[in-house]
Amino acid sequence: MDLKRWFKSKTDGSNFLSEDTGSVICAYEFTHIPVSDEWVINHDNDSIILAVQVFINNELIEPDEITINNSNTFTINFSIPVSGVVNFLVLKVGTGVICNEITPTPTITPTNTVTPTITPSPSAP
Repeated sequence: MDLKRWFKSKTDGSNFLSEDTGSVICAYEFTHIPVSDEWVINHDNDSIILAVQVFINNELIEPDEITINNSNTFTINFSIPVSGVVNFLVLKVGTGVICNEITPTPTITPTNTVTPTITPSPSAP
């Protein structure tokens, strides 16, 4: 699979799309059930190029700190113990690379949808 990436020109600030053959983006989701102020995530993909999103009660939040421990694990720290979901992408570069299998977890999709309730008005006599 070829990866197409956006780049920003240093000369004029314009964006352009480029081919990067031999690279893949691996997408993962973990549900962290026990309440903790430190989550250690093992993705086992031999890459330190990550994009991380954390959701608490279906709301995207910014943790206090994200630390890349090594090419296979990273740690997320919070000021208080929490449980929630972490979605992350790992970029693997090289020829013939594949995404490692990680135990799947349920998908939680955050939404801001409101369902209106319609109450019929009383009929006139």
